[in-house]
Amino acid sequence: MSVIRTQFTSNLDDRGLQFMFMWLDVTLHSEWVDTVNISTFPQVIVLNTGKTKKFAVHQSDVVTESSLASLLNSIIGGGVKFSKIKGNVLPLLKVK
Repeated sequence: MSVIRTQFTSNLDDRGLQFMFMWLDVTLHSEWVDTVNISTFPQVIVLNTGKTKKFAVHQSDVVTESSLASLLNSIIGGGVKFSKIKGNVLPLLKVK
């Protein structure tokens, strides 16, 4: 994951897409599972947290460094379809 993070970090201050990465425990964050309608795990979800909250789901059966790079490159190139989050509100993050 650190290779992907390094590869997709913008070298220009305040320009380009900014990607941030995190893991969620689906047993603790079931609202997120319902919000993005996923049923297989592990899964990669890309969120756009701008004015209109949207998400895209990683489409490969296996999550690899190569498949993540392909997904992020597709997002940069405008080739990924995002779905709107119902109600335009993201679930809260919980602390164990």
